[in-house]
Amino acid sequence: MRPAIEGLDPEQTWRQHLTGLRPLAEAALAALPQAGLLPEVTSRDAAMLKDGLALLDRYLAEGVPTLAELQTAIQKFSPTILADASDAAGAQLDAIDAVLRPWWHGLSDAERAATYVVVLGPKAPRVGNAIHNYFINLVGSAGAERRVIYAEGMFTPEAGEAVLAALVTERRLSTDFFADEQRMDRDLLSDGGEARLLEMFGRLGGPPPAGAAPAAAKRLAASP
Repeated sequence: MRPAIEGLDPEQTWRQHLTGLRPLAEAALAALPQAGLLPEVTSRDAAMLKDGLALLDRYLAEGVPTLAELQTAIQKFSPTILADASDAAGAQLDAIDAVLRPWWHGLSDAERAATYVVVLGPKAPRVGNAIHNYFINLVGSAGAERRVIYAEGMFTPEAGEAVLAALVTERRLSTDFFADEQRMDRDLLSDGGEARLLEMFGRLGGPPPAGAAPAAAKRLAASP
């Protein structure tokens, strides 16, 4: 609805989208009683779906609402959405833990210390990503941030293995060259870049003198 409200949908494609959502909502509503959810969950989700269907019908009949009207209407769904998300997170974590905890405890201390975890996902993890945080807690605070890696935009075991292979190679390289296992986790130019940016934007006690050539430029000019 947002593009239509903001005048960015002259073709009124919002009507197609809402019309297409209706049978999906009806199917979800019909499936709820057989979904194996607790009675109170089934009840709250059924109420949300019914209210959602009524809202679709209202907009299809009356046209585009104002932004304030839309927000007031859909924010009523927030408690149910967040309650469902909380239940889903608990179920997901319980299922993962039932499989992984026995395996983890079957490892030796040396094997656990050498274990890397690659979490596959569509984008950089949002704050509080449940699966990422599960592995942080499983591995433990000592080294967890170093050994639990989120692989952005990757979805297959093969992709995860490729990330892991590159990571292990880079960390060995970092140790061999710099005596710092995580140096290559940062951009190679990061240290010099940070220092130059502080200088460039006047965060080292004041702005650089007007017309002064950057230090790096002077060094390059002096090079043969």
